[in-house]
Amino acid sequence: MWGNRQRYHVLLYDHEELEEEYAVWWPERASEPVSPRRLWILVPGGMSDGDSVAGYFDELLQSGVIDKANEDWCLFHNAGTGGAEWRKQTYAGLSDPAFLLDYLKRLGAYSDEDTKHECPYREIVILGFSVGGMLTLATADKIFNAKVYHAKPEEALQKPTLLAGRAQSASLSKDVHCSVKDGPQRSSGERVSRRCTKEGHACRLRFVSVHSPDHLRNTFEAMTKWSWFARLDIPLALHFWAVNLRNRLIFKCPEGRLLPWPPTWSYIRHITEVAWAQNQVLKKQATGASACQGQLQMPFEHFEGDFSLQLRATLPAGEVLRIQNPEDPVVDRSTLDPNCLRKCDVWWFREGGHVMCFGASPKLACRLRKWVEHPPVVM
Repeated sequence: MWGNRQRYHVLLYDHEELEEEYAVWWPERASEPVSPRRLWILVPGGMSDGDSVAGYFDELLQSGVIDKANEDWCLFHNAGTGGAEWRKQTYAGLSDPAFLLDYLKRLGAYSDEDTKHECPYREIVILGFSVGGMLTLATADKIFNAKVYHAKPEEALQKPTLLAGRAQSASLSKDVHCSVKDGPQRSSGERVSRRCTKEGHACRLRFVSVHSPDHLRNTFEAMTKWSWFARLDIPLALHFWAVNLRNRLIFKCPEGRLLPWPPTWSYIRHITEVAWAQNQVLKKQATGASACQGQLQMPFEHFEGDFSLQLRATLPAGEVLRIQNPEDPVVDRSTLDPNCLRKCDVWWFREGGHVMCFGASPKLACRLRKWVEHPPVVM
């Protein structure tokens, strides 16, 4: 069924400020490009974990969108997924770009500080699927619309380092169950470290979102109105539970239900509310204050901005692209935010259901490759 799937090495990174880890997967390759000019950072959907590399990523890699002989690619997993575990916190919004921005800084592709870095790549394309696409667009908004955030990010101009990357091995045949050890990096990790010691360049950042929602609650609430045989929130809730069982989030939230019942959007909502409240408790305890989770718990609507796309201004065409399916079985078109659609270049393609578009539409793959190689001229 699965065939010869791509195998990966896993590096775990610590976000210095948030003190949580996230995972980046680098592919095992028989041969590597000598001096690749482009890196693809692929971002999986929000309900995904170590097994997220199957299916739609394989289709993308086989479609010709990425020139695997001459370009690098890796898979970015947000906090608590892809082999990473929760340590001091219990909550991160699915549209919060903090961890992805941290990795771009490590590569030398982005900086919001006075220190400048150089990147070993001339261009980095961040391509996110589903909720990973929402995170991708939120990251683009943070960078391109920096003035709205009262920030002044600068393109990287100095040599980067990978800091405390830790290596593991992973296969697409199963989730990652890793025994992580500090020490020298191996294989793909060594390759990246060596590149980062070379003379760097100013790096161009570009962003592509594939079949992403704009508002997580609206997307799931739309599913609850479907017939029981079509309730896609049920398998997503079960997968959500499995991911949080593996990363031990469920055990860090005393008020959370250990078993996914009912296995619907209501369970996802419940665990997210409990995780947010527990995170508030941990923050207060870190300052020496006492806190009770029951007193701090809030409804999902209170913090749903962390799970929705909010574009502050129009994103530049040629740098940011959005691909949507008007007949997406998961992200109903009626749940998309017209304001967000107006602020981004959008391609509408009907093929491929949800996130399986590159295998279903060679035309789309060719068009995206052309977009990457020959960006449209914006007058």
